[in-house]
Amino acid sequence: MAILLALGSLGTAGTTSVTGLTSGKKYKVTSSGFVFPVLSGGTLGVAGSSVAYADLDALVGTSITGLTDGQVYLVQEVTSATIRSGVNPVNAITFGVNMAGRTGSTFTVVKDAVSLSIAINGQIEEWNPMDQAGWGRKLMTAKSLSVSMGGKRNYGDPGNDYVAGVALKNGQDCNSQMQITFPNGDTLMFDCIINVSSLGGESTAIDAMEWEALSDGAPTYTPLA
Repeated sequence: MAILLALGSLGTAGTTSVTGLTSGKKYKVTSSGFVFPVLSGGTLGVAGSSVAYADLDALVGTSITGLTDGQVYLVQEVTSATIRSGVNPVNAITFGVNMAGRTGSTFTVVKDAVSLSIAINGQIEEWNPMDQAGWGRKLMTAKSLSVSMGGKRNYGDPGNDYVAGVALKNGQDCNSQMQITFPNGDTLMFDCIINVSSLGGESTAIDAMEWEALSDGAPTYTPLA
């Protein structure tokens, strides 16, 4: 028996351990709703402790040990990217798509995207019980995410070429994953369907590419701390 790794996790699941990490990098682990810093020796620190880059120790070795077999873990690298507070522009949001579809854990930026809009679509059921004298009651029964991307076609950029290559495909060939990192360091990761909705444009305009990532199942939202 071994531990279980969540979708998008780094490393390889082992017996009470995660292997295949990179020595000298900094990591955090999320499990059962708790976030743990990874100590230099490869063990987990105290749940809820700071996982800001400056507060973490670099991993010595390539494994995290002392985990519980059968339990699910999400292992993520913490980088020195600036963590912001307050009000920020949309361009402080970073994102990437999984060019391997839904295998692996590498997310590649799609260059020359000029807009990113996240829509949360809720499905609400309404009913009118007798005991409420005609006043309606409501319950949220389902949700989905859609991320609309506007941008330019950049030939030769791996991420841009990957999305454009999905334009005429169907079925599972359109399956992918998307990860969004917000200015405060929180991340949103979800399985998605990539739908390319528009290419080209006016003769004197820059060649455009508009596309959307539509959630397929429940997303994973991971606070920085």
